Parts: sequence; C-alpha cells; structure tokens
Amino acid sequence: MQEFFNYLQQFSFLTKNEIEIIGNHVYAEKVQAKSFVLEAGKICQRIGFITKGVISSYYYDTQGNEIVKCMYAENQFAVDILSYQMVLPVTIIFRQ
Repeated sequence: MQEFFNYLQQFSFLTKNEIEIIGNHVYAEKVQAKSFVLEAGKICQRIGFITKGVISSYYYDTQGNEIVKCMYAENQFAVDILSYQMVLPVTIIFRQ
C-alpha cells in the first residue's frame, strides 16, 4: 500500500489531507498469477493500481485468437474506464 501513497506524493498539487482522504477509499488486494481480475461481461467496479507484476487486458477475435489490448505495469492504474463510469459490461478480460 505504501507504493500507492509514494506514487501519489509525486503530484505536488495534492495536499496531505487530500492524500489521506484518498487513502480512506483504497485497499490492498493480492492477485494470484494467471488469475482473472475482471472478466468479460462483468461491470468494472474498481480502479486497480499495480505495485508488482503486470496485468494484461485482452479479448478474443472471431477466429478465437487472443488479442492483447494493453499491458499495465508497476505504478500504473488498470481500469476499463467506460465500464467503470457508465456501468456497462466489459468486453475485454483483465488477467494478472
């Protein structure tokens, strides 16, 4: 969790009070390797911050080929923003 707060402190426009408020709304979750973080058809209900490892987002084309859309690495946020904001099912898969 400290990695997340260290990341936030890079932004000088955030006050300590604002970082504390943000901290009240986050929690740490360990994701096992090769496990799904978000599956197609589900609603994205959280924004992930990666402290270790990589998360990939992908989908399957009509021939069944896995197409990687994006890779998220350490100190990056991972989210399907359209699903998160509009409460729509995701069409891609997020996996660690």
